[in-house]
Order: sequence, then structure tokens, then C-alpha cells
Amino acid sequence: MLVVNNLQLRRGKKTCVDGVNVTFKSGQLTALIGPNGAGKSSLIKAISGEWPTAQGDVSIFGKPAAMWSAKERAKVVAVMPQHPRIGFDFRVEELVQLGRTPHRLQSSAHHDNAIIASSLALVGLTGYEQRSVLTLSGGELQRVYLAKAIAQISSTAAQLPGKNTLLLLDEPISALDMAQQEIAMTAMRKIAQNGGTVVAVMHDLNLVSCYADSVLLMKQGTMLTQGSPEEVFESSLLQTCFDCAIQVDRRLSDNKLIVSVGE
Repeated sequence: MLVVNNLQLRRGKKTCVDGVNVTFKSGQLTALIGPNGAGKSSLIKAISGEWPTAQGDVSIFGKPAAMWSAKERAKVVAVMPQHPRIGFDFRVEELVQLGRTPHRLQSSAHHDNAIIASSLALVGLTGYEQRSVLTLSGGELQRVYLAKAIAQISSTAAQLPGKNTLLLLDEPISALDMAQQEIAMTAMRKIAQNGGTVVAVMHDLNLVSCYADSVLLMKQGTMLTQGSPEEVFESSLLQTCFDCAIQVDRRLSDNKLIVSVGE
């Protein structure tokens, strides 16, 4: 479980996150949603420690974030950046191997290789191990970085990351086509179902409706509400947040919510 208490983050004169109090439960996939500039990515950076906070605190699995050593936290907390970029001619397996760095000296090469293979399989990239990352499409590279994050918090190839693991994902499906989105979202969902804590910044509200257990709605650095998709996806609330006409309907075939822009 991840607990954020009265968190505030400033960048220069701008307050990016302002007094956010939220609990992200283990065993759930939580989607961070809201308009551009709402503070979603900033919240991820504050939780991960990438950006220093002005006030408030973060507790990871019952332990204050400040009390974790960098190495120990890296074994259980992985972050996937919003715009993964690579300037070196790594092979795919070499890039994913970097996720195993926190486990160096405690894990054999055979064990690491098995985890790398299982992580790539989970995101649909089996057979890509020897490909140069410089030859990949944006969507393929994004899935490689997702595999790297999964490999980082995996303890064995035979089992998905689960209890006491945290995935922080900043727009993990922004470059993916529909088939790849399903693969990535299914992988994230499986990790949550195995007991992991998964937090993802997302923009596609229909995918959020299908895959997320919980939704955190943000605007202008503040949290408007948190709840299930059924609780948060209310037309007037979404319209207030996104400043546009939004219609929420229920799909008869599987009772999922469909969100559309316009009257």
C-alpha cells in the first residue's frame, strides 16, 4: 500500500501538486486522470522521489519513503517514464537487463535471464531480445520500458510481481495501438491481481473503465475525488474537470462505462 499525506510539490513559482491526500491500495490498478497540467505526472515524480516535495510525506508499504535506501526501494518500486528515450544502441534484452541492477550480487545471470524473458513475454515482445532498440517503433520501445520496470521488481520468473511491489507508470500506453494497449493493460492488471500496487497516468477513459479498480481525478494540482470508475465517471463531474461536454453511458453487453465527448 502506498500512502500520500498532504503532499505539495513546487517547480519554480508553480505549485504542481497541492495538498494531495490519497491511498493507493495493494492489489489494485489505480488510474490517475485529469486534463493536461493537472499534476498527474508531477505526482508520480513526487512519489518516486525524482522531484523533491515542499511538504507532506509518502509511506511505501508502511515505511516512510525517506527511510528506504535507494537500493532497497529500487528492488520493489519501479517507475516507467512518460517519454522513454534512448541514445545508445542497446539490444532489447540489454535494456531490460538494466532493470535488474538493484539485484546485482544477489541474483544469478541465469535467474536474471529468466526474468527478462518472462517480462518481455508479458508485454508481447518475445523474439525481440536481439533487436536494437534504435530500430523499434515508439510503441515497441514503450513496451520494452514496461518490461524493464516489471523485471526490476520481479523476484522470480515463475511468478508475477505481487505483494509489496509498486509500479508507477506515466502514460504507459500513449504510443500503443489498440492491440498493444490490450497487451499492456492486461499485464498491468495481472500484476495488480497478484497483489501488486499499480499506479498509472492515463488519458483513455474507456480503457480506464475496462481495466482500473480505482480512479484518482485531478485538476490544477489538486485531487477532486477518488473512487471506482462507476463512482468517478459521472458526466457533470467529468465535464467540470475537463471543461468540455462529456457523456457517460453504460454498455449493455458487459455493463462497462463508455465515455464520449459531446452532448
